[in-house]
Amino acid sequence: MTRHRSAMMGAHWLALLIVAIVCFETVGRTNAACVTPRPADSSLFFTTPQNATLEACQGYSSNTCCRPAWTAQVAAGNDSIHTAVVTGVLTNMSTSCAKLYDDLACLFCSPNTNEFIKRINAPVGYEVLLCHSFCVKLRDACQDAIVLETNRTVGEEYPDGKDLCMSAPWYTPFFPEVVSDHPECFNPEIPECTTADYEGHYTVCVNNRRDYVYTWKVTEDGEPICSGGVKLPPNKRNLPCDIACQPGQYLPPGASACVPCEPGTFSIGGGVRYEHWNATQGWPSKEDGSITFSTYCQDTRVNPAVSKNCSGWELQGEYVSSGDNYANHNIESVLEVDAMLVEAANVSFYARVDSEVGYDGLRFELSATEKHTITARGEFKYFSYRLPKGPHTLRWVYYKDSIRSSGEDRAYISSLEIDGTSFADDSCTTCPPGTYAPDEGQSECVLCDFNQIPDSPPTSCKACDPDQYAIPGTAVCLPREICTEEDYEAEYSECRAPGVRDLTYQWIPPQICIDTNNIKPADQIGIPCEPCVPGQYRGSNFKCQYCPDGRTSNGGEAASCTPCPANTEAVKSQIHETFIGSEWPTGWETGCDHCDTNGFRRHYHSLDSGDGAALFFSWLSINQSFYTDGQFSLQATLECPNSDCNFAVWIDDTVTGIWFSQGKADQQINVTQPIPAGQHTFYIDFSRWNPSESHNATRVVIHSIQMVGTTEGGAANCRACPPGAISAEGSTSCNVCGPGTFPDPSGTGRCKVCPVDTITDRPGMEACIPCGNGTSTNGRVGASECTTNGCVFTADLTPDWPVTFNLSRLARYDSMWGPIFDPVNRQSYFLNVCTRDHANSTCRNTDGSIMDTFACQITAQHASKDLGRIMSFAYIPPQNLEEERVILSYSYGKQCEQDTWSRSEEEEPSNTYIGLRTGGDIQAIKEFYETAPVTITEQEGEVSLSSSYLEQRFRPMRATNVTIICDPTAGLGYPQAPPEGIEDPFALCRYEFLWYSIYGCHICTENDYDYRYTACENGLRTKKYYWKFSPRRCVDGVTELPADVFEACSPSTVVCGDGEYISPKLGNCTTCPPGNFSIGSGERTEWWSQDLKGFTVYCETDKQVIKPTCSGSWVPEGRTITAKGNLIDTTVLQAERNFISEGSVTFDFSLFTEKEEPFTFLIDDKVIVSYNHTTILGHQVYVRASISKGTHVFKWKFSPFYSDNKPRIAMIWSILFRGTQYSEAFCTPCPGNTVQEQPGSANCHVCPRNSVYSSPTQCTTCADNTFALPGDTMCRTMAPCAADDYYQVYGTCQNGQRSTYWLPKQPKICSGDATPTPLQVACECPKGYYIQDDKCVTCPAGKYHENGRCLSAEPGAAVVKVREWLSSAADTEVTVTSIVRDTKRDSGDHVWDTGCTGDCGTEGWRIMGAYADSGPHYDTAISWLSFHSTLETDGEILFTIDVSTHHPVGPDISLEFYIDDMVMNVPRQPNAQHLSFVVKAGRHRFLWIHRQASQAINGDYVTRLSNVVLTGTTDGGMVKISCPAGYFSVGNTAPCTPCAPGYYAPTSRSTQCVPCPHGTFAAGETSSECLRCGTGTVPNKEEAATTCLTTCKFDVNSTVKNAEGVSLPVTYHWDLTPLSKVPPLSSDAMEKLGMKFTMQLCDKMTPAQQANGCKQPTFVCEEEPANHEFFPAGSLLSFDQNPPEKLTDGFMLTYSHGSSKDCEGRERRSIIEMKCRIGATPYTMFKLDYEHYESAARACEFRFIMETEYACPFCTDQDIKVIHSECVEGSREIKYETKIPCLGVPKSRTESCSNIEVNEFAILVIAGAVVAAFGVLIAMAIFFWNKKRQMAQKYDLLVAESGSNSVEMQDLDQETGTAVN
Repeated sequence: MTRHRSAMMGAHWLALLIVAIVCFETVGRTNAACVTPRPADSSLFFTTPQNATLEACQGYSSNTCCRPAWTAQVAAGNDSIHTAVVTGVLTNMSTSCAKLYDDLACLFCSPNTNEFIKRINAPVGYEVLLCHSFCVKLRDACQDAIVLETNRTVGEEYPDGKDLCMSAPWYTPFFPEVVSDHPECFNPEIPECTTADYEGHYTVCVNNRRDYVYTWKVTEDGEPICSGGVKLPPNKRNLPCDIACQPGQYLPPGASACVPCEPGTFSIGGGVRYEHWNATQGWPSKEDGSITFSTYCQDTRVNPAVSKNCSGWELQGEYVSSGDNYANHNIESVLEVDAMLVEAANVSFYARVDSEVGYDGLRFELSATEKHTITARGEFKYFSYRLPKGPHTLRWVYYKDSIRSSGEDRAYISSLEIDGTSFADDSCTTCPPGTYAPDEGQSECVLCDFNQIPDSPPTSCKACDPDQYAIPGTAVCLPREICTEEDYEAEYSECRAPGVRDLTYQWIPPQICIDTNNIKPADQIGIPCEPCVPGQYRGSNFKCQYCPDGRTSNGGEAASCTPCPANTEAVKSQIHETFIGSEWPTGWETGCDHCDTNGFRRHYHSLDSGDGAALFFSWLSINQSFYTDGQFSLQATLECPNSDCNFAVWIDDTVTGIWFSQGKADQQINVTQPIPAGQHTFYIDFSRWNPSESHNATRVVIHSIQMVGTTEGGAANCRACPPGAISAEGSTSCNVCGPGTFPDPSGTGRCKVCPVDTITDRPGMEACIPCGNGTSTNGRVGASECTTNGCVFTADLTPDWPVTFNLSRLARYDSMWGPIFDPVNRQSYFLNVCTRDHANSTCRNTDGSIMDTFACQITAQHASKDLGRIMSFAYIPPQNLEEERVILSYSYGKQCEQDTWSRSEEEEPSNTYIGLRTGGDIQAIKEFYETAPVTITEQEGEVSLSSSYLEQRFRPMRATNVTIICDPTAGLGYPQAPPEGIEDPFALCRYEFLWYSIYGCHICTENDYDYRYTACENGLRTKKYYWKFSPRRCVDGVTELPADVFEACSPSTVVCGDGEYISPKLGNCTTCPPGNFSIGSGERTEWWSQDLKGFTVYCETDKQVIKPTCSGSWVPEGRTITAKGNLIDTTVLQAERNFISEGSVTFDFSLFTEKEEPFTFLIDDKVIVSYNHTTILGHQVYVRASISKGTHVFKWKFSPFYSDNKPRIAMIWSILFRGTQYSEAFCTPCPGNTVQEQPGSANCHVCPRNSVYSSPTQCTTCADNTFALPGDTMCRTMAPCAADDYYQVYGTCQNGQRSTYWLPKQPKICSGDATPTPLQVACECPKGYYIQDDKCVTCPAGKYHENGRCLSAEPGAAVVKVREWLSSAADTEVTVTSIVRDTKRDSGDHVWDTGCTGDCGTEGWRIMGAYADSGPHYDTAISWLSFHSTLETDGEILFTIDVSTHHPVGPDISLEFYIDDMVMNVPRQPNAQHLSFVVKAGRHRFLWIHRQASQAINGDYVTRLSNVVLTGTTDGGMVKISCPAGYFSVGNTAPCTPCAPGYYAPTSRSTQCVPCPHGTFAAGETSSECLRCGTGTVPNKEEAATTCLTTCKFDVNSTVKNAEGVSLPVTYHWDLTPLSKVPPLSSDAMEKLGMKFTMQLCDKMTPAQQANGCKQPTFVCEEEPANHEFFPAGSLLSFDQNPPEKLTDGFMLTYSHGSSKDCEGRERRSIIEMKCRIGATPYTMFKLDYEHYESAARACEFRFIMETEYACPFCTDQDIKVIHSECVEGSREIKYETKIPCLGVPKSRTESCSNIEVNEFAILVIAGAVVAAFGVLIAMAIFFWNKKRQMAQKYDLLVAESGSNSVEMQDLDQETGTAVN
């Protein structure tokens, strides 16, 4: 009892001992000292820190404020703190938790307790300042400890450390508040403070005054870094702000006067200078924020916007550069410096630029309005600008245009100085490496001399050791190597006598080697002179001199030069192979930066770039005049094995080449460039920009420089005149022959005129070329052009049928035809017919002038390639006039490039030229070529010229064929690319075009028509004339038929074939004339009018009740008869036909439906075929052959019953019966606006594009500037073309750019030319690809591309393959392989098919570069686009669809998207939308369907598709994806793996699947959540359950009222286990509705059970008999009780989580209403709940009813009424009656009985007395317990007042009652 009292009193003592301060004022800080202890604590604490041996708190042993007695208590855990806040308070403490409480107890040991502990004037106690961070650590370390009072953890009880220290009831007296962290508070986790733990800074200037204040340093999180220790120095107040220092001075912190910089340092006074740019340290800045650097790169095409695809500025040691953007265009690389100037000052810098002059460069921006272009090519140049006081944003912008990169393609800044950022620098800067400052007060540092380096500190320079050397600007001495032959060079004197000169040897400056071996050879006197170079001779002064004009020399020791012969020219040149003399040649200059050789150095046989500091730059400039076109050549070696160097050669302002070493071995460099006449500058530079430690061998060596065509120089040889040019003997230049002439092949140096029918059409042609077939010179010689005779040509169709063509109508004089885009080769072309004249900007030369040609190819440089300027005509008589065509050939185009032309070994020379025919003087041509090396052959008027001479000059020239095909419906037509492409891949430089045009037809004559006789009627027949082809296949000429002639002229049971009828006069089968058709022995219905002749329509209900009409029944709509059903009724189209012989029926139909909605065809009520939940499109043909003779009934039934606004449509296009009649005596005229031009036809058709119905036999071609879609009844005026009438296509990638071209949409329905301007845009790759060498490439399998690298996926992500189509990226265009009628055709992976059925304006969807559209259609039409793909992983398809293009979204326009046979949800909205759908691994078909009804008839309704992306494919680019919910990945190359059954991943990017917790399950893969088991079921495992199990026993708790009306609890129990032994139940109740069900109530049917057609575990299986398809309709059982008022009437069994197929995202479920019926054993057959059927079926919910006694609960006592009979002779009968229908009623029984009665009242009295006695005992116990508690409280108060740990009462004398001592 005494010990317990002591502990209690100790706790109350500590409660008064420690009280936390509630303020943030700083406790007065002194030197290390102890808080003054209370007298009572003198045995525990010192008054000053002492040395003591401590049992605990040993960290304070050498300097402590606590005595060993205190630490002994701490070690035993019975000190005041442990006793109060640990013992009996906390349990389950961790080691770290206990340690912190030890630290808390040791706080009195700190030698600085006076800093955070203060004795107060309370009776007892101290003030303590605790750090908030300490309380947080205390709470975190002890969060798992148990608070005994609440039995909760500290973490649960207190959310924050402050809550723990302030709120805990046992802490509150000690630490009522916790202060924010600062060094005055207590935290034993951090060290004591020192002078390094504080820092000083200036305050903001106010009235030109500021303070210098000191503050403690903190961590990044704001935490203190020390506790206790030294104090902060006093702040310095009221200092002037504008103390200005001069360069070389600085202002120490807190000082009021400037002092000079110490030697070895420098200062610019009040600013910053940056000369060394260290990449590892990052961009510099000033701590006061007055200077900050930033860099970025932006795309100038996007407003502009910051781009990740280009580089900003880079730190590179000696300078900064604008980054590597050689492959980027349309960008700006920006360096920004934000500067705050306190006074007006200068910004100065050194810069140089190496870029494409005039287009790319460096711009310096001082503000938005003041901008300066920096031109500093070569060495660094100095720039300086004045800035006013205030803030500034300085920008250095390296800009690039849309094409081409030149030179190094960079800008450089080596030094940057900004003055005025402060009035005075607060420190001086140490001299940069390689420099020194010898005296104090320096404003800049200087370089040491050669062979010297700065001392340390850099106050002077010291000499390198004799075996070392140093170049100015370097910081270390390098070892001298032993001299070798590479260190000295020969120097030759000029020739001083005939053939004699002297040789001396000199060290190459600077000498950096040691000559220990005397390796330098001795000088030589009188050695032979250097031979003269070609073009020179040895003059009288023994020196080499240039040859006179018109003469040449081979050099050497030649004493004179010889004149050049005729047809050659003596071109002057300069050859520099030796570089002797002290002066550079005229026009040569050199220079350098950061070097010690003043630029390039001359050696006898070479030049080199010199040497210098680690980073240096040198250049050589040659200014030279050229009198004629010539050449510049240079041979050099780049020697830079250990450093990063580059060597560049410029000609004028264009870089010719740039070479980078990057550590490579020596590179041999050869430059040869043609040079035009004029003044030119050749600029050569060398840079070393990333050196190694040893860089003395890095240089470029130039071995020779040759310039041909220079104004000054000598001819090294006689150059042959170019082809087509001549010259006289001794000429320095050649002259070209003019048009109509050519050089005399005999070498006379004169020009001759061309013979008849040959020409030279431009100056400088070396031979005449023959005129093409059909053209001539009209007998003239010396002609420069062949005439086309008005573009009229005649040829023979047959020997007796000559045909004439007039192609002049196809000629254009204002513009050319085009652009004609070739989708195969991705190129665009222009061409013209009969004339080379054109006035627009189509075919142009590189100089912008109009090209004189018939055809050209547009190149990426906006120039053109000439595809042929000589025209020829060819005609090949066709076998069938429908194939008539003429060929226009254009030859002698631009010469083919060497790498694109090679002749096949089998190719004969006679096939060299296209259309090389002549009607002129063949003999004259032979004579012309007699003197040339030409073999001439003649065959049928064609001259073949073969020779290496001609092959060299003429064969490799581009040539073109334009095949103009006769098409009476095409009008003028338009040239186009053939399917295989325009450029022949097997004969490069050969081009083919197709052109469908009415002018490809010959001129009409009498040979183009014929006549026939009509049927004999009333003894007369008519002789009717008709065109042999209708429409006639000729143009102009004879265009009217002769008038009909009447002639005098007696039917048969004959069956004719298609297109025939019985001739009334002849009695035999005769061909139907044009404008008519015949089925022969049958009938076809393909135009559905309202009278429905021969057909009836009615409806059937589900009970086979016939109704005349119903909603959605068959309705004739002209081209189709259509059923748009949306009710449960079936609509029927019926026809009855009598077959006179065995025959057949054929029909075309389209079907839009899904789910259980059959379209069925029956013959005599027998189902022939039924299509169910399948989409069928476009004239799918079903033929039923061998229909027997007699009468038959045909029915077409459609049974839709859903009303969900989805397509529920069946369309029948035509029905054909064969065998129903004998042939008619007439043909059927073409119905509607259809025509038939040909005789003997079985059908008619609508007019094709750009023609309209004129008569049943003819379509009329629309006039110019009008158009018509197929089936249109009138031509519509073309609106002027606008940008919307073109679509964009992209060229190939070249140098990071690609061209965009605009092609007209087809069919073209606008007039004029509004082709948008071609553009140059950046190359773009499809998803998963990136640009490399202008090609789109992808990463290896399992990796994706990001930030220039191929990376593996992180956990939670995976890399999959992706394909992209129909976007602006490269290689995403779609080529439709075939126009198909079968939408299910599988043409292979990623092969796109399209088609259209109905009144189509196009054959399907139109592919237009980056998108596709459904095409314009004029009436009822269905067009589709589809492809198949195999997915190796689960993926998704994404695309953009726009059903709003040109039309509102209405019921007559729709777009459906299908994956396989399942229609996806495409919202109907009037704007573009981006959609995505998940696709499982495997093979799939993707199908887009555009459908429009007959009400939409103006042809402007299209649907647009773009940006199609499919992930998970077997090929394509590699992209990273986040694994979706239900999947996981461990990263790297692992795929997204579906979660196994029993596991789930709730979010995307999961790294693992989590097992389902208890009570839940996941039945299949890819679960993103676990489902709770249904009521009455349990999971099959504790966790990771995959199913739920049931015993089929269910309990429900409820209440019932007894006879007195009191509610009593009751549990009802059902047991269905008897039904689990019943085999699967089946019901055909719904089979007439297309469904059948099989179910098992208690246990799932297994896949092996024969009755289970679903072949997977399920309780309920749905079958669709029409399709033999099965769907699980419930795999999760739940017991659902009835409402309380019907609780015992039965219950519901709900089977959920069935198949979702055809359920619009919902899952099937089945509900069985179990009705209690006693005696129904075991059950009555379940039946369909028809009352709720229709609404439930729409939701895929099926309801059934089953009556059984097992649906009744087991009886409870409250449900049974017990009936006792009277006691007779000691026994009585007990009977039981039920109050509700229930099971388990007891059987009647007999029991013994007596007549003795019990007194119930007496029993109640006795029981009451017992209860009362027990209550009295409890009250007494409570009274005595309360008295004991009051005594304990008084004792505690006594202890507190005494100030002692315990109070012992004195013993009392038992007799007297007084105290005993």
